[in-house]
Amino acid sequence: MENYDLVKKPLSIDDIEKLANLTELGTKELLNKKSQAYKKAQLNESDMTDREIAQFLSENPRGIKRPIVTNGEDIVVGFDEEKLQKLI
Repeated sequence: MENYDLVKKPLSIDDIEKLANLTELGTKELLNKKSQAYKKAQLNESDMTDREIAQFLSENPRGIKRPIVTNGEDIVVGFDEEKLQKLI
């Protein structure tokens, strides 16, 4: 398993889109709606494209829901112990 600090080295828009493609809800699933970045931006993600959300997350890495754990085929976004155990 590899640890990656999203704040020190933000993901590119393309990297965020690759992660989003592993989720059920796309980039919206990666949004941390409790983050200060999200609240400050006053986003209405229902009016945004996946690319626009990916750009926001690339520019505001604290707006990404964490942890993100993936094996390249499946992904768990946020802390869900049951799903994490199944993935690892």
